[in-house]
Amino acid sequence: MNTKSCGLNVHKDGVFCCILGKNKEEILFQGRFGTLKPELDKLRKTLIENG
Repeated sequence: MNTKSCGLNVHKDGVFCCILGKNKEEILFQGRFGTLKPELDKLRKTLIENG
């Protein structure tokens, strides 16, 4: 099965996100988001944009 993968590491002051491509070796996105609504909205947008 060739699907993308996303890992989230959730802390009280931030969410770290890594999105891997279909081959699991290509990093499509890697970054950190805050825990307030505007930052979580950015995380949501990033997840949607990367399928």
